[in-house]
Amino acid sequence: MKGTDLLYQGQAVTLEEMLQARDKRAARQRQALNCYRLPLISLTLVAPGAVKNSAVWRRVADYAIAEILALCEQKEWVNVWEMQVNERSGPEWMAAVCAPAMALKQHMSTLEMSHPLGRLWDIDIIDSDGKSPSTLLIATVRR
Repeated sequence: MKGTDLLYQGQAVTLEEMLQARDKRAARQRQALNCYRLPLISLTLVAPGAVKNSAVWRRVADYAIAEILALCEQKEWVNVWEMQVNERSGPEWMAAVCAPAMALKQHMSTLEMSHPLGRLWDIDIIDSDGKSPSTLLIATVRR
């Protein structure tokens, strides 16, 4: 068996399931923001092909989570809540963190770019008002 075969051992996901997963993730993010009023780190994977959840993809997500948590610990950012979801649409993880959203965005972007698996990670930051720090940065530059 080839290594690439391991990536695609699992059930294919439909477009409708992917759209439903996105809506569910947004609802979980809103609920966490309302509850904790802290910036969120939201992790999904960039998984090409129809199979988004396999043992290999879950392992890739586990590596990302470990790296994110290690970085938070190094920066002394407190993780007050986290949730992991494993559906056919792929592994997801999110956490509410006591840290400035812009600092989270900068460090998570660096992590995505510098880690060997980083191109497979989509780490989004949502500030306590529900906005993306990159959106805020673009709005500031336009002014």
